[in-house]
Amino acid sequence: MKSAQNLLSNWEKSTPNDFETFMAEFGAWVNATLKTHNEDHLIGQIYKENVFFRTEEEFTQLCKCQAELAYRCLVSIFNEVKKKPDIFPGLRKHIIDYIFDLQPFMDQIMKKKDPNFRFVEGFKSYAQNSIWMFREAKNLFWSSTVTNKNPLSHMSSVSLAVFALRQAIEIRFRRVIGITKIVDENVSDAKLRHDFILDFVGKNLDLIELKVGSMTNLALIYKWTNFSIHTGGMPKIWEMQFALDFCNNVFQPDAPDPKKGWSINSSVKIKDYAELKKRWESEVKAALPGRNWHFMYMEKPEAVFN
Repeated sequence: MKSAQNLLSNWEKSTPNDFETFMAEFGAWVNATLKTHNEDHLIGQIYKENVFFRTEEEFTQLCKCQAELAYRCLVSIFNEVKKKPDIFPGLRKHIIDYIFDLQPFMDQIMKKKDPNFRFVEGFKSYAQNSIWMFREAKNLFWSSTVTNKNPLSHMSSVSLAVFALRQAIEIRFRRVIGITKIVDENVSDAKLRHDFILDFVGKNLDLIELKVGSMTNLALIYKWTNFSIHTGGMPKIWEMQFALDFCNNVFQPDAPDPKKGWSINSSVKIKDYAELKKRWESEVKAALPGRNWHFMYMEKPEAVFN
C-alpha cells in the first residue's frame, strides 16, 4: 500500500496530510474488503490467551477482525489530528506501530487474491530485552527529578517502578531458561506460582552463573514487591532504591572485550543448556502432574553459553 510505505519510509518528517492520504487509502480498502462486526464479536475473536487454527481460513478471518479493529482505533486518532494538527508529531511513533502491526494481517488477507501483495516493506522487533525493561524501572524511579518535564507524579513514578522491577525480574529469568509457552493437550497454559522460576534457578546454580550476590535475597526482593502491587501501598523510598541497586547485576552485562566479543546478555552464563531444559521440564511436570505438557522455547535464551 503506497501511502503506508510513504508514511513508514519518511515517518520522522511525515505530516498530517501524509496521515490523511494513508487513512483515505486504507479506509477505501476496509470498506471494499471487510465486513463490519459489533464490539462483542471483535473482543471474542481477538482477546484470547491462546489461539490455534485448524484451517488457514480461520486465521484469515481473525486477520480481518484485527484489521477492522485497527481501523476503528486509527479513525479515532485521525479525528483528533483533524481537530488539532499540532498533536501529530507526538503521535508519529504510535501510527508507525499501527502500520507495522497491520502488516502480517494485511498480507494474509490479500494472499489469496494477490500472492505478491506486500502492505509495507520492513519489520519491527516485538521482544523488548529484559535489560532495557530494568533500565526503564530505574528511569521511572528517578523520573521526578527531571523537573518541569515529567508527566507523572512522584508517587506514581515510584509505584510504577515497583511494577517495572518485578516484571523485569520475571522476564529476565524466564528468558534465561528460554521458555515462551507451556501448554497442555487442551492448549491450556501451565499455571505456575509466580516465584517458581526464581526458585528453580536458585536450585540449579551449578548450571547457571549469575553476578547477583544471593538468589535468596533476590527472591526476597521479588516477593517484597507483592505488597505494593496488590495493595497500592508505597514502598519506603530507600527500599526501592536499594532494591534497584541490588538487582542491577542481574542485568549488567560484562564489559566489552575486543578479543572475545561482547553480548548484552552476558550477565548470565549457562554451562549446559540441554541439561537445564531437561531439569526445567522435570520440575514443571512434577509440580503439575497428570497432564501432557508441551514446552516452547526461544531460538536462543537471554544468556551466554559458558
